[in-house]
Amino acid sequence: MELSSTDQIDESDLPVKKLAPRALATLAIIGMLLWLGVVVYLAYMPPWMGLGFEPSQDGNKVIVKYVDPSGPAYNILKKGDQVKSISNTSGEINLVLSPDDIILEPDSVSRYETYNLFFENQNRWYDLLQQQSLRFVLSDGSEQIVSAKLHRPVNQLPWLFWFQVLCGVITFVAGVSVWATRGGDRILFYYGLTGLGLLLASSSAAIYSTRELALDATIFYRLSMINQFGSYLYSGPFLAILWNYPKPLGKPLFGHVLILFFLLFWLANVFQIPETLDVGMRYPLIAGLAILIVLSIWQWLVSPHDPLSRAIMNWFLMAWLLSGILYVGLVTIPLLFGLESFIDQSIAWGILLLVYLGVTAGILKYQLFNVEKWVVNFWLWILGGLLVVGIDAFLIIVLDFGNLLSLTTALALAGWIYFPVRQWLWQKFQQLAGKTNYRDFYTQATQLLFDFGSEHNVDEQWKIQLQAFFQPISIQEVDINQQNIVVEEQGMKLYVPLIKNEFCLILIGAQNGRHLFNNDDVRFVNSLQELFNMAFKVEQAAQNGAIEERKRIARDLHDNVGAKLLSLIYRSEGRGTQELARDSLKELRELIQGLETKGDTLGSILYLWFDEADRRCNEAKILLVWKENVGNNDFMLNTRQLLNLKAVFSELLSNVIKHANASALNISTDVVMETGLEAGSHTRYFLVITFSNNGSPFLVEETGSGQGIHNIKQRIIEINGEIDWLSTKDNENNNINKSIVKIPLQGH
Repeated sequence: MELSSTDQIDESDLPVKKLAPRALATLAIIGMLLWLGVVVYLAYMPPWMGLGFEPSQDGNKVIVKYVDPSGPAYNILKKGDQVKSISNTSGEINLVLSPDDIILEPDSVSRYETYNLFFENQNRWYDLLQQQSLRFVLSDGSEQIVSAKLHRPVNQLPWLFWFQVLCGVITFVAGVSVWATRGGDRILFYYGLTGLGLLLASSSAAIYSTRELALDATIFYRLSMINQFGSYLYSGPFLAILWNYPKPLGKPLFGHVLILFFLLFWLANVFQIPETLDVGMRYPLIAGLAILIVLSIWQWLVSPHDPLSRAIMNWFLMAWLLSGILYVGLVTIPLLFGLESFIDQSIAWGILLLVYLGVTAGILKYQLFNVEKWVVNFWLWILGGLLVVGIDAFLIIVLDFGNLLSLTTALALAGWIYFPVRQWLWQKFQQLAGKTNYRDFYTQATQLLFDFGSEHNVDEQWKIQLQAFFQPISIQEVDINQQNIVVEEQGMKLYVPLIKNEFCLILIGAQNGRHLFNNDDVRFVNSLQELFNMAFKVEQAAQNGAIEERKRIARDLHDNVGAKLLSLIYRSEGRGTQELARDSLKELRELIQGLETKGDTLGSILYLWFDEADRRCNEAKILLVWKENVGNNDFMLNTRQLLNLKAVFSELLSNVIKHANASALNISTDVVMETGLEAGSHTRYFLVITFSNNGSPFLVEETGSGQGIHNIKQRIIEINGEIDWLSTKDNENNNINKSIVKIPLQGH
């Protein structure tokens, strides 16, 4: 299954991305900064008295909510004063202040007549505020004169203004940083539009929802239209994404239809075609939520056996669906019933941040939209630059620092606080995403991979290392000639070629299915594969050199020692000396044969061992019981194992015959399988050879200093094995003496 959005839909009708991601993002950020400059300027332009207003408890009057200590009205009006009207000092313009004049969101009314009347009144109030002095008439009949300042100082803009602007900035940066990675991708383009929509909606609302009393009516109306346009620009592309991702539910262009659906309602609202604002604004948003729920269920139903799509839907349901339900339920639906919103829209923008936090976490965990994890670091890089600019502006405007001092302070704060915090957050993101420490594992693998020959062949060691590192749900060996390491099914599968043969390993579900494979994993496995290939070549060269050296030694033994033994056989007159020479020559030929071979199967070696044991036990009048439990006995023994085991087998057999005074000998050969208890442990096979006789006890501590025992131990150690001697008695008080040899086997 390929879930890459670029594979699912035809991109031929989209413009080709010609700029690098940082260039695209930089242009978008410059555009955002220009827009934010306009936003701050429009918030700065109205006259300022340093007052805040709110409806009285009965909802029929207006009272003073706060008085700014640095404002013109300080010590003239006080908190709780009830304002009846405001006029100029000549009395030519006198307006009665109503709770309808101070509503934060003009489109919270139901009918267009009320909506239009609100802007007409805003125009009157704005004209009044242009007067130099204003007369406030309070409910107790008293009058107070306030001289308004020409403009509102930027450092007096309330925190709610900056909060809404910040929500827009974060969502826009999140959308742009993802879109910029593949500017020609339709789904990422939709995602970028949602961020643009929220920037327009929240920043325009920041101006008028935090106004002191009034704005220029024309500007106010246009800001309201931008706010509505931004809301629709968020909703339409949002649904278009869900139509195409994680699985396309139909023709991709239907996503454009969903966007057009909302834009048509916006145009209808601009021209006030619907009967009410409920029809023009709130019904489309509720319809969008219903479509969202339907598409979510549809996506869930079309992926019953696709764990990746289900995992992606979990993130959508948690982030987008939850935030959509909360926003519509708390802000939009109450207005349909003539109620006030449960929370102000200015606060509700924070709910929609859940979407972008969820998508960011989804990119880290599941590579949503097939986007690389580095995009989050890219996002933090953009925010870092904005932070320096923001701190610099704050120090100049709010704290009245000089330009040089403010810039120095901004850089210091960013360097000492932001960047360490950013690094800490990035590390936490990596932990949440199950980021593996490649460096530590690479070091461990390097320490192990030069030990192929002792216990595992190179492909087995390769498989073991991949199993231990990724801990997949399953790892399968398939007959596929795969040359490159590739990620398939958007991270669910990783295809890795073996080192020696042409087969391929398929790893499914990294970290027991909790995480997806990504390009970082591909790069790491490529690097590790190069190291394995190099080590394999070194091992092969060493083996080839050893083979050549063994052949040289074999030739020397044959030409020199062999010739002398043969001469001894023919020249010796004593029968005992001739027999000893013949036995020595036979063993020499076996040694030479072992030196000239690369190894043999366990089955072939057991046959030769049985032949030797049977012959020698018959000569010594000892009953031999031979048992084999080796299953499919095609395990390979290398040259070193063959030579060492042959010598150990013969020595142990000689010890029983010469020293034990035994009447019976049991020899059993078993292949046992062992699996470690720790996670990711691999299965290992061992050959266990047991000599058991009923003769005299063999005490190693008394004879351990002998050359024969020393040679046995040394030969076993050389092939990474172990040997133990035991002496016990059976129920009839008969001696049971055991010699147990255990060595690791290579794969078969």
